[in-house]
Amino acid sequence: MPIGARVRSGGECDHTKEGEDAEKQTSIFKKMVNLVTNVENVGEKLFLKPPKLRRKARKNPYAKKQEKNEVNRERVTTEIQKKCNEIYFASENENDSKWVNGKYEKKMHRTRFWVQNPNGVSAKNDFRVFRGDVEEAKDNFIDFMALPETKLNVNNKFVHERLTTLVANHSQHSKLCLTNTKGYNVEECTQPGGVGSIAMGKLAGRYAGMGSDPLGRYTWMKFKGATRTIKIYSVYRVSQPSHVNLGETTAYVQQYQLLNIKALKECEINENDGEKVRKEKEDKRRTMKLINPRHAVLDTLLQNIKTDIKEKMLIIVLGDFNEDVYSDALNDTFNQVGMSNVVKEFVTDKEGIRSYNRGSKVIDGIWVSCSLLPHVAKVGMATFRTVMNSDHRGIFMDVDLKHILDAPHMEFTTMQFRRLQCSMPKRKETYCNKVNFY
Repeated sequence: MPIGARVRSGGECDHTKEGEDAEKQTSIFKKMVNLVTNVENVGEKLFLKPPKLRRKARKNPYAKKQEKNEVNRERVTTEIQKKCNEIYFASENENDSKWVNGKYEKKMHRTRFWVQNPNGVSAKNDFRVFRGDVEEAKDNFIDFMALPETKLNVNNKFVHERLTTLVANHSQHSKLCLTNTKGYNVEECTQPGGVGSIAMGKLAGRYAGMGSDPLGRYTWMKFKGATRTIKIYSVYRVSQPSHVNLGETTAYVQQYQLLNIKALKECEINENDGEKVRKEKEDKRRTMKLINPRHAVLDTLLQNIKTDIKEKMLIIVLGDFNEDVYSDALNDTFNQVGMSNVVKEFVTDKEGIRSYNRGSKVIDGIWVSCSLLPHVAKVGMATFRTVMNSDHRGIFMDVDLKHILDAPHMEFTTMQFRRLQCSMPKRKETYCNKVNFY
């Protein structure tokens, strides 16, 4: 009887059951060996050179809010663009969608000047709209661009530095000049009023200097040629006639306070003042003549132009004057300095033409020195929303500036006359005969 065999009650051995158990044991053993070998191989690959563990990216709890905000921003921007495209007009006019005096065509030897009130330069999205406006100006071959009423706070260093870099990136060797009234809150980007000017293209290569008015009413740029120098002013004149019922932050009130700061301080009523002093100050305030910012702009501008004329400079003035440029009062002030209105000279038919969509007159204009007038090739007005999406339309002027700045300087010499010699009797006789004959 073999070893390990079991004996039934009947005395017989069960070899079949024993063989089945042995086969099961061998199969289980093989599986165990295979598992061990697989685990060793995996260990060589994974555990001998373990990978760097990476943290799972945490879910942003504000992601849903940000997505909602982005959707809202897109919706708001599309609504704003629709509103901007649908500019409000006071009344329908056929000339608003037409070019006045014909569309311009750029010629290589001409310099193009452009004036347009942007009604505020937006600082949103890193001045996205302003960058598009500069590209439009570049595509329209504009060499000098006057921007009255920028509504930018120049006291904020970020605004000034960022805009200069943006303009420099869009057009090489370009120059930007910005100004506004001082003493405003530095933290804010916007401020009522303000003026800006941009020089691009070949004109920027003639750059000789820039400056601005301390009250933020105008900027100027100098450009030098071989023989002559030209000075260009960009002006913004406030629209309000007086300071009554105006906010404290409006451009008119800012200029009004700075112009009359000495007189207003003298008339200030203090708590320690007696009744007599108060009455005297009140009477003085009533009788005192305060300076009006609308008149003060033209007075200071004419004074500066007079000094420039003494230095033999050519002058161009571009701006928003908030007054009919065809009026005699405004043209008489510039005629005192020998400047002529280019818009009035070239655009003779003014019926139905306006430069402001909620007005009925042309309130933006260009004045040049009389010596520059023969070299002006073309003057006209663009349609609304041509370069900038504004409530003002652009006015352009093409000038043959190269012939003026680089023209050879001609000196007039006096002719030498032969004098009559009275000591010689023959010559004296002939002279008397000719005089009697004629």
